[in-house]
Order: sequence, then structure tokens, then C-alpha cells
Amino acid sequence: MTAERWWHTVEFPDGSVTDAWWDFRPLAPKLPWPDVHGKRCLDIGTADGFWAFELERRGAAEVVALDRPSYFQSKCRARFEEAHSKLGSRVRYEEGDVYELEGEFDLAFVGYVLQVVTDPLGALESLRRVSKELLLLDTVSVPLSYLPSPLARLDARRDGGEWFVFNPRGAPESGRDVRLDG
Repeated sequence: MTAERWWHTVEFPDGSVTDAWWDFRPLAPKLPWPDVHGKRCLDIGTADGFWAFELERRGAAEVVALDRPSYFQSKCRARFEEAHSKLGSRVRYEEGDVYELEGEFDLAFVGYVLQVVTDPLGALESLRRVSKELLLLDTVSVPLSYLPSPLARLDARRDGGEWFVFNPRGAPESGRDVRLDG
């Protein structure tokens, strides 16, 4: 029997690599990272922790990896704990809700979150309340008046896992925000 795939590809010090659905290792160096050295960071929607470990690798003094409790997430948490041990990490895993965030963070990293919440603007408001800066993996920086169609459409799936599908014209290209206003 083969092991189930991880959510993210994680590379360990011994050279082994997880079999995963998403390999963000080539994308990570292309993101517009702010200096996180010595800062307190939050990875919201961490799954098995790839971005949290990346923040730590980039020098963050403290990283909180947060995700909501669920059956899917219990599998990811077990993988997070395995990676945490193998990497000798100090990242702290917490369960919680994006709408009920507490504390203060210098940076919040937002990966696959806005697509799976019922109120993405409420999630962003909550994140802004606790964070000085946001780094959105799925950024959309387009004035709504420039879009010929809606920014997103409601697409509630039966599994309750994804609520919104964003307009492809608002999707990032080459790791940069798409801007239609010049």
C-alpha cells in the first residue's frame, strides 16, 4: 500500500521529498517576499506547513501555522508534525478560524484560503486587524470597474471545500499581481 499524497511538497535535510499534490518549491523564490528576518509571522491555511516552514527558513523569529479543524486537516496536521520533527522546526501549529484571529503579526501569509471561505472580504478584514502586512499567494489587484465580468463567482461545491472561483483575468501571472490600470 502506498502512502497518501501530502498537500505540499516538502524537502527534508536528508534529501527525501514528499509525494504531494502541490510543489511550490519553484514558486517560493519568485514571490515578492518582504524581509521577515526576526519578525512574527502567521501562515493562515497552513495544511501540512510548506509556507510556514518557508517563512522560518527565511529567518522569521516566530511562525504560527494556523488551520481550521477538519477531517482533511487532521491528516495534514499529522504530516505537519512529521515535517516539523524532520526539519527540527520551531513553527507552532494552532487550530483556529480566520474570522477569529488573535494576536499581532508582522506578516500574514495567505495561501489557498480566500477560495474556501464563505466571506473572503471578512477574512481579509480579520487578517488586516492582526497583521501589519499581508502576502497573498492568490493576489488580485484589479480595480473592479475595469473588469468586464465579476471578480469572482459563487461556486459552492457539495463537499463545502471551495466557495468562490475567481475571474481568470484577475489571476496572478508570473508571480506578479495583474493590473489592468497601467
